This record gives sequence, structure tokens and C-alpha cells, in this order.
Amino acid sequence: MLQREIQRDLSAMFSDNRFQRHGRYRYSATIDGEKIGVVLATKSQGYNNFALNKADLDRVVTATGDGRLDAGFVVAATVNGDSMNFIDQISADVLADPLRGEQPRTGKFGEFYLIPERIAFPADEPF
Repeated sequence: MLQREIQRDLSAMFSDNRFQRHGRYRYSATIDGEKIGVVLATKSQGYNNFALNKADLDRVVTATGDGRLDAGFVVAATVNGDSMNFIDQISADVLADPLRGEQPRTGKFGEFYLIPERIAFPADEPF
């Protein structure tokens, strides 16, 4: 599993009005002068893995690389209707590297990754 580079605690982002939503699962905020981009890896009821839109990940990694963002993150969240619950976070750059070796799937919102637990966001189980 990857070592998480947590530079900022995003656990309250869904109740923090500094975060603006862009599109389906992209958010941005400026906090303490730092421009932050977040894309969500979501898990809906009945599914075992987190799904992450490939284009959203590519956008946040590119924007971090070219300086439009100071930091980019992927936040794992469970979805229950319109409600989102924070689970975990990881730097987008850290997650993007091993996902390059994964085959994206195609869905109604474009290509997406099913994030294997061996890469990130393991199930919260005792064994």
C-alpha cells in the first residue's frame, strides 16, 4: 500500500463552505493562501471498491504540475444519496503513479479506475 502524503486534513471538506464543487466529483478551495484541488474516489452502497474518474484525476495532477494548484488530493468518500462521508485522503500525485499500471473501465461518466485495496483506501476491517 502507498504511503500517504497528508499535508492538510480534508476530513471536514463536505461541511467547509470554502470548498466549491465543480462538476460531479471535483472540488477546489483556497485555504491559508494555498490553492487546493480535490477529486473524489467514491464508493456507493453495494460496491466494494472506490471508483475514481480518470479525467478528473488527470485534471488535478496536470493542474498541480503546471502550478494552477498548490496541492491536489484524492478523497475517498462513501455516497448515500446526496450525502457524502469522508473516509480517507491521499495526494493525487502519489495515487496517479501506480494507477498508470491499472486498466481503466468505461462507464456512463467516462473512463474510471476501480482502486484496488493494495494501492489505496483499504477496507476498515480488523483482519
